[in-house]
Amino acid sequence: MEVRVYGRGVQITERIRSYAGSKVDRSARYFGRLGIVEVNVVKVVPPSGSQRFRAEMVTHSARHRVSAEGEGDTVHRALDAAGDRFANQLRRLGERLTDRRRQRTKESVGSPPADGVRPAENGLVEGIPEIVRVRRPAGKPMSPEDAALVMDEHQHSFLVFTNSETGRVSVLYRRNDGRLGLIEAS
Repeated sequence: MEVRVYGRGVQITERIRSYAGSKVDRSARYFGRLGIVEVNVVKVVPPSGSQRFRAEMVTHSARHRVSAEGEGDTVHRALDAAGDRFANQLRRLGERLTDRRRQRTKESVGSPPADGVRPAENGLVEGIPEIVRVRRPAGKPMSPEDAALVMDEHQHSFLVFTNSETGRVSVLYRRNDGRLGLIEAS
């Protein structure tokens, strides 16, 4: 992660640079895949004549732009406000992405709900479970013994493969008695 600190109307000292870096580092615990984070500190002079500072933190992570602003009467308070908002947005982004990942995983498994019926709003017919197709590239032909090793290694209940001895498509499956059964296409 790289932190770039810019200032407009503000002299960016090493102390400000390290303080901004610590705020970004603290925010990174919520979302670790930060690339470049730009921190802009601007001196704002409102009509009342008192000086205020505005800090903005911006990053592009996981195809999302995250930015947060904060204001304060000192540079450090502006960075505190922006850092808190930045951390909150990164936390929410991380949770949203995690929820999406979990949702995709649940949907890709294809297991029907407890009653075995998918809701009709998914575009499926009531009472018919969803069929999830998983395409796998055709593997090299293998012997039934090699297929048994692959099945045990990946803990599959069955395996479709090309039998190297016969050249036919075969299915190796685990029987109820614990032994393996072999079905060969004719």
